[in-house]
Amino acid sequence: MGERWLAIDVVVEEDEVDDVQAVMARWAGGAVAVEQMIDAAALDDFVPDGRCRLTAYLRDGAELPVTKYQLFNALWMLGGGGSAGLRKPGERWTEESEWMEQWKRFYRPLAIGRVGIVPAWDESEIPGAYVVVSLDPGQAFGTGLHVSTRQALLALQQCGVEGRRVLDLGTGSGILAIAAAGLGAAAVVGLDTDARAVDAARENVTANDQEARIELGVGTLGEPGVEQYLSQPFDIVVANIVAAVHCELALHYPVPIALGGHLILGGIVDERADLVTAAMAELPLALAERIDEERWVNLVYTRTP
Repeated sequence: MGERWLAIDVVVEEDEVDDVQAVMARWAGGAVAVEQMIDAAALDDFVPDGRCRLTAYLRDGAELPVTKYQLFNALWMLGGGGSAGLRKPGERWTEESEWMEQWKRFYRPLAIGRVGIVPAWDESEIPGAYVVVSLDPGQAFGTGLHVSTRQALLALQQCGVEGRRVLDLGTGSGILAIAAAGLGAAAVVGLDTDARAVDAARENVTANDQEARIELGVGTLGEPGVEQYLSQPFDIVVANIVAAVHCELALHYPVPIALGGHLILGGIVDERADLVTAAMAELPLALAERIDEERWVNLVYTRTP
């Protein structure tokens, strides 16, 4: 029998899915499943009713009570201007196999620019993909399915990583770090504050034979112990996290970036984009590009003197 997991369920309108999924992923890693609800009155016809059920899976253990409280509090705050169900999440115990099967059900191969993302259990080929990343999300956020991850992958390709040093903050499953290495980066460092995410990323790095180019560690900018990973400047820093964390890290972002280098910020809901640009306004970083897609914003900065 596998580990026990606490499944937290909420039902929301379709236009709320991205926000709720991002919040759930912050406390449940990548273990968030999305299922479209069906109109029961339609009998045998598959007719969506405009709602989705999101399920976050939390690992049983000493940290569970605190993690559950933080997640419920965040959902309660979202519920102030959204679906009432956010303030009354359902909860049930389940086995590890349930969320694993949910991942396999919804996670399919896809191409993002020159990068092909293929689930570790899928042997499909992606025509035209210059780099193929085999990925098992494990307990980490980042499969390439989310808009913010796709935006970050495309921005990396646009900036050009070949022969350059790349820092991936909030590396999650390691998808951006592995893609950068596959695209020819000279060296890649991936950092995450969640040790479980780093473990998942390390397994994916090994599965993609990129141990020689990618170094992984626990922590983030401004924290003790990360100096060992930042001994040389980076040409590109990519951080696909959330707006609040971008604001917290703003003063630290310019430090590891080489002059003329790039900073890619993802995971920003459009309503919070102004908060991030305001936090970056007085720093030696010039906004080079803003990419908007499905209520998610990706910002690309250039390091200035």
